[in-house]
Amino acid sequence: MMTTMRRSSSRALRACASVACVCAVLSVLTGVASGVAVRASGDGRFSFSGSLRLGRGSQPSKGRVMLNNGEHVAIVRADGSFHFHDVPAGTYIMHAFHVDFVFEPMRVDVSNRDGGRVAASYVNKRGRVHNLAIVPRERAEYFQQRKPYDWTAMLKNPTMLIMGFMLLMVIVFPKMLNSMDPEELEQFRKTSMTELLSNPNALDPNSRSQQQQERVAAKKNR
Repeated sequence: MMTTMRRSSSRALRACASVACVCAVLSVLTGVASGVAVRASGDGRFSFSGSLRLGRGSQPSKGRVMLNNGEHVAIVRADGSFHFHDVPAGTYIMHAFHVDFVFEPMRVDVSNRDGGRVAASYVNKRGRVHNLAIVPRERAEYFQQRKPYDWTAMLKNPTMLIMGFMLLMVIVFPKMLNSMDPEELEQFRKTSMTELLSNPNALDPNSRSQQQQERVAAKKNR
């Protein structure tokens, strides 16, 4: 009886040991999968690290990384690494700021499972951020680029339109006079400009003769 109990207890101990080993392996695997080194600070708070990857010639130390608009702030070192300390478990929106670059906002989930785990993903696009390595979206532009000269804008200018119309009249109007009948041209020369403007039909012989008849009839009635 005692031998049977000892055997069963040894089997139970072996099973517990195997389960503990599996849990340890899983925790290690999850830690490697997340790619973020997490350290428990106590009272449900955690510390983790990330990096700001800007490329050669840049100065990462000019950057800052914030959680929830300044609730937690991390200063970026010269090598691009940053550290958050004593962050409670929860979901945060992380923003990175730099003088020369613009970054996408990220969602950071801090979990107290498996001794602490951090997962990051983009807010406005799909994809996870591995190892909490932040890459800039584009360079910051502080000055608006000058637009190239558009020569068609001259044609939209009212002054240029008037000048073009006058130039067209100078070229076309003499040709119109040369193509007119000599009698009509002589009549046009005798007609005053004021009369031509007040009566557009002044150059018409029929209307002109009719006007003369009306004038003679008016004089007779007087």
